Amino acid sequence: DKALHARGLQKPSRYSRLASDPEGYKQALGAFTWHLDADMHPDNFVGNTACWWLDERKNTDPLFLQIGFPGPHPPYDPLPDWLERYAGVDMPVPDVSARELAAQPRAHHMLRENMKSFNFDSVAWRGDVTRDELLRLRRHYAANVSMIDAQIGRILAALDRRGYLDDAIVIFTSHAADAHGVHGHITKWTRNDSVLRVALL
Repeated sequence: DKALHARGLQKPSRYSRLASDPEGYKQALGAFTWHLDADMHPDNFVGNTACWWLDERKNTDPLFLQIGFPGPHPPYDPLPDWLERYAGVDMPVPDVSARELAAQPRAHHMLRENMKSFNFDSVAWRGDVTRDELLRLRRHYAANVSMIDAQIGRILAALDRRGYLDDAIVIFTSHAADAHGVHGHITKWTRNDSVLRVALL
């Protein structure tokens, strides 16, 4: 946020997007394209900063380094060139029936209604999401993940340049996944297997 401010850039948010294009915001389901400078995308900024810190480090003492990427947390906002890699790519999309929704616990029903009313995490969720809309959302998410993967590759290369990978433990994990329409839900709040089963490498 400080770097964006220093460049005179306004960070895209649910408020700015909703104000500039209310109908487009509602239709996007949290899937947007990053339109500011590439190095100002939060995930690129974190990766670039980590690499800079490693390359500028004056000693090779042992270190503990924790790097937290904001993405692929919603909004799902990859750079256009990363999104282009997923143009036309088919992906599995859940088919949720009215019967499945009706059988869910009351708390899940209330959560879905809140997600539709309050735009959690920059996602204007709806009850009538189509397969094509879910496919678009998942392509944005995949592009966001690929952006982060590239930054992780750069960080590993920086660690290797400095000799740290000769004696290192690197752990890759996440605090949550994303429902992406599974059971009619979005983001991380239901805590079903689709959300809880995350990578640990």
